[in-house]
Amino acid sequence: MAKKKRKRVSAKKAAEKNSGGIDFTSISLPDGVGLFDMKEGIRRVDILPYTVGTPGPSGPNPEAGEGDVYFERTFYTHRDIGADGNTYVCLAKTAGKKCPVCESRASMLKNGADKDVADELLPKKRQLWNVYDREAPDKNVQVWDVSFHLFGKQLYKEINNADEDDDFEFFADPQEGSTLRLGIEEVNRGGYKFNSVETIGFKVRKTPLSDEVLEQANDLDGVLTVLSYKDLEAIYLQ
Repeated sequence: MAKKKRKRVSAKKAAEKNSGGIDFTSISLPDGVGLFDMKEGIRRVDILPYTVGTPGPSGPNPEAGEGDVYFERTFYTHRDIGADGNTYVCLAKTAGKKCPVCESRASMLKNGADKDVADELLPKKRQLWNVYDREAPDKNVQVWDVSFHLFGKQLYKEINNADEDDDFEFFADPQEGSTLRLGIEEVNRGGYKFNSVETIGFKVRKTPLSDEVLEQANDLDGVLTVLSYKDLEAIYLQ
């Protein structure tokens, strides 16, 4: 009796399915664009500005108007939502729309639920940045999706505490800006371990960013995945 031929285990189908842009539940990246890995150590990065477009499903950029050249996109998410415990964009805080998760939290508090339990549903502040990693230029411009408390808060603190002639506020200027020297460390807070930007240095660039790099800046407003009220509600009630 002839031996039955064993079927080889192939990753081809999975590779083809995932060959496009990275697609998560709160952001969806364009084809060929990677997500910046906030790994521990010293990282030298340039933050690239982009032109804010016409407000879409994610609503207007809260810090800049249409046509402005800006450097980040603030948004808010609800974590651990639905049967799979995924993260989704908060419709209320991000897009100014009705949000089923926010409504549920308000209802819980109204009906006497424990505030600590209800506060698990509070929207969390995050930011998107266009990042050019000086140690990995072959990765081109990547998108950095990070909690405000792990990077942006520290960055703005450094800018506010700087001397006026330091010009830290212009760090994202393509011509006269700075490369950021990030000291990323693993921290343990509230029983959780995660990487956080603990130090930031501003190194004035000797040469402007090239047009080739600047043209890779992503529309950060368009990267956000904003579900409809009905779809988010269905996931939340699973």
